[in-house]
Amino acid sequence: MLLAKEIGAKRLSARSDSLLVTGQFNREFSTKDPQLAKYLDYVKLLAKAFETFRLDHVPRQDNSIADLLSKLASFTKLGQHRSVIKETLTSPRVDSSSEIRVMSLDRASQSESWINPIRSYTADGTLLVNSNEAQRVKRSSSRYTLVDGHLFRFGFKGQY
Repeated sequence: MLLAKEIGAKRLSARSDSLLVTGQFNREFSTKDPQLAKYLDYVKLLAKAFETFRLDHVPRQDNSIADLLSKLASFTKLGQHRSVIKETLTSPRVDSSSEIRVMSLDRASQSESWINPIRSYTADGTLLVNSNEAQRVKRSSSRYTLVDGHLFRFGFKGQY
């Protein structure tokens, strides 16, 4: 929406595979989560910049182009995007009222920490030799992300 607004688009039609998001925007569902309500207000504010704005639900299996773009964006490294417009958010678009907790390990305990296999796999795909342990690391690494070399775990609501 921001890109369309920047280039001066007057009418915008968007599609999402999230039934929850489209339902909340189109007033088919209520928004109970306070954080989602803030994002909904932000999107509605952006929608006012257009003469018309429409958000339609498209099931993931019916939207192979979006599925391909999401895979392309998630598997390419920074600087390798040539024809895909991608924005990396370093902070939430709306203020978070929820408490943020950070666990930090001192350098001495990091040398033999359970975090190291997850950090290695997330950073460069390196797995342990033990296949059972490698499978465990693969499964659990989906809940983590690396930001400037620091490992963060996704919370229940998707926040770091």
